[in-house]
Amino acid sequence: MPKERLEPTVEERTEEAPKPTKVTTPEPAALEAPPPILLEAEYTAEEFVLNPGLFGKRPDIVAAAFDFAKVESCTIMRAKEIVDQFAGRKV
Repeated sequence: MPKERLEPTVEERTEEAPKPTKVTTPEPAALEAPPPILLEAEYTAEEFVLNPGLFGKRPDIVAAAFDFAKVESCTIMRAKEIVDQFAGRKV
């Protein structure tokens, strides 16, 4: 009985060898992740009324400012604008 050939011959291996492909690397800009978007926290008008020291005003002024502006929640920066505009308006 003839022996079975388990491995291909040298000629067969060279014929089957894959051709090298061009290796490309992505540009460095493509590898960088985009910067994270930082969102500023929002607080309710009630939370601002409970902390009037942020604005240097009395709680009733802070509450009236948010009622007048019809704003239920916002960032601290926006809250300062709302309270300052309300407190600074002419009556």
